Amino acid sequence: MSAAQAPLIPELEDALRQISGERQVETAQRVVDFFLAGAARFNDLHVCLFDRILSRLLEHAESAALTEVARRLAPIANAPPDLMRRLAGEDAMAVAGPVLTRSRCLCDEDLIAVARGKSQAHMLAISGRSPLSECVSDALVVWGDRDVVRNLAMNHQARFSPAGIATLAQRAARDRVLAEKIAQRDDLPADLVASVMLEVSVGQVSTCIAEVAAELDGLMPRAAGKTAGRHKGASRAAT
Repeated sequence: MSAAQAPLIPELEDALRQISGERQVETAQRVVDFFLAGAARFNDLHVCLFDRILSRLLEHAESAALTEVARRLAPIANAPPDLMRRLAGEDAMAVAGPVLTRSRCLCDEDLIAVARGKSQAHMLAISGRSPLSECVSDALVVWGDRDVVRNLAMNHQARFSPAGIATLAQRAARDRVLAEKIAQRDDLPADLVASVMLEVSVGQVSTCIAEVAAELDGLMPRAAGKTAGRHKGASRAAT
């Protein structure tokens, strides 16, 4: 059962039912104000109560209202956890982005679930978190696109398992920019960085050779045509 569906004490249930739809967002913002003013003093029971109230008030809120709530609550270490998980899974990145990037309320399982079920933009936001555990980084290396993995490689607070490092190396062998970002890290095995850079260097040489060969292939017919033209001209002059 979600926080929005959990029953409250009868008096509070009655109070919430009397708030019209038009006023629910306004009331939610006032509740957020109250929470932020005392967040440092609230215990887990207090936070749970705020979670249930805010989840109920924002159950049908539009993206603009959720964006404002996400922006304000994302930096708060003890923000209402159910609400933060809901905001992290919103399709709109204006809502999900601040939470995925900053919220300490999200555990590794929450982040992996979002990475698995949502967009590359969601994964890009996750890739910038600090710190980032091995299991989340490894998931991003497997599922993320080029921009996600490059951003992850620039995140020096991201950690990788041996399997994740191997996958990262495989991707870097085909991506010169990624390889250069890996080379700037000091937490990866030196032999891995050296092998990646060697593969990239070999790949660059191969690409250069292929480009030169293609250019020569294009020049040969033109050169042959010019040579044939000169021979014909010389033959006419001789006669």
